[in-house]
Amino acid sequence: MTPRRAAQIGTQQQNADSPFARLLAAHPDALRALHAGDIVKGTVLEIAPSSLYVDLGSQGVGIVFGRELLDAADTFRMVRIGDDIEAVVLDPENDQGYIELSLRSASEEKSWARLEARKESGEIFPAQIMDANKGGLIIRLEGITGFLPVSQLSAEHYPRVEGGDKQQIFDRLKQYVGQLFNVRVLTADRREGKLIVSEKAAMTAEMEGALGDLKERTEVEGVVSGIVDFGVFIKFQRGGQDLEGLVHISELAWQRVDDPKDYASVGQKVRAVVLAVEG
Repeated sequence: MTPRRAAQIGTQQQNADSPFARLLAAHPDALRALHAGDIVKGTVLEIAPSSLYVDLGSQGVGIVFGRELLDAADTFRMVRIGDDIEAVVLDPENDQGYIELSLRSASEEKSWARLEARKESGEIFPAQIMDANKGGLIIRLEGITGFLPVSQLSAEHYPRVEGGDKQQIFDRLKQYVGQLFNVRVLTADRREGKLIVSEKAAMTAEMEGALGDLKERTEVEGVVSGIVDFGVFIKFQRGGQDLEGLVHISELAWQRVDDPKDYASVGQKVRAVVLAVEG
């Protein structure tokens, strides 16, 4: 080995042992430039009424402005000084010299990931009804607003209104605000921001077993639980489970039926034959 080569190796070893080299080894991201969209971890330094300051170590100090705190209210309410948090970079250096961050974007990414996992697993879980419109119910899961369509309500909660009056349906749906419904995720599309859930699909294993035991031409006994312009609902028991089925207006009688109320009344005991089992 030449003296020059030996000197080069010695210099490299000294450089590797220098305080600066040890600092880089301990913080490999220290010299990496931040870009919009990067996910960073830091410690909450200060919480102000309209902003939150985050220590990002060697990368600097981050700031979350009020609009992002409001959007991520579920996250912000639980944050305390000294807490470790994750955020998404909006601007690597704003006009004040801070790294502008978003709690909302970071928390939403995690929320969508959890919702997608629930969709894949078919998990059944409670969702609180936040509001109603004429098409269904508004729910909120993992900080994400979603929709439970009327068509995906269980037989118990389906708004049976004679004549299908939309205002009466809306009034019935509003009664569910504040309640918890067991649901399954049907659609979780983070790109479109679309979350759709179903109560009807959230059937217990016991109820699925009861339905599985029903075959075409099986005769059942029950009571009329509701009458609508397109038929009659009948509630009956099977395998210890309360089930409900629809007798379509076309199956109420041999002759033409104009008004189902002429052939049945709520509470009336009836016998019926199963024609098909769906959903």
